[in-house]
Amino acid sequence: MPQLMEQRMQALACHAGSFVAAPSPVPALLVVVVLVVVVLVVLMVRLPECVQSLNCTARVVMSRMSDRCSYAGSMALDPTVTVRELDTGASITPAVVEAFGRLIPQLSSSAPPPTVEQLVEMATSSADHLLVACDSDGTILGSMTLVVFRIPTGVRAWIEDVVVDGDARGRGVGEILNRTALEIAYGLGASTVDLTSRPSREAANRLYQRLGFELRSTNVYRHNPDADEAVRSA
Repeated sequence: MPQLMEQRMQALACHAGSFVAAPSPVPALLVVVVLVVVVLVVLMVRLPECVQSLNCTARVVMSRMSDRCSYAGSMALDPTVTVRELDTGASITPAVVEAFGRLIPQLSSSAPPPTVEQLVEMATSSADHLLVACDSDGTILGSMTLVVFRIPTGVRAWIEDVVVDGDARGRGVGEILNRTALEIAYGLGASTVDLTSRPSREAANRLYQRLGFELRSTNVYRHNPDADEAVRSA
């Protein structure tokens, strides 16, 4: 009997020991709760940054989509628009004079439209290439001047006074004029074609970049005779 009782006591002791040693689920649950709380706190702290980042990403995507749509639109050029060069005195007709009287005020508020004599001078100059874009009925929709000249380092070309009538915009007139000017310039041996454009002319700047023009890292100067004492006293 004593031996049997001893065995039963040992068995109870072992059972009690195993019960005490069994891991409690409470500490594990507490760890999970703490982790969840930490994650929620982090999310609450970072949420404004995430929203701002998403907004920035959305703006970039929309901007790129807009640029692509604008680029695709630039490829749909109006096939009825043609470009011709005014290269003789006889090409300066009353309709041409009237067209420049309509276009130049849209380009500059301070410069007067050219006279017949000035247009003839440009048309007959070997350096000037006076280009006009015309509708199917002959109406002049826009104009530009390409100047090609030789210097000791090669043949250079400048595009100046690009203007498209306000009623003709959206038909690719500016692109057609520029592509024609580039073809003429390179055909005459120009190694570079330059132009300037005010930053405020956003549509024009986008067009030039699509056509392959790149910003140059250089300074552009324009002489001011009023600031030159030698000129003032002459």
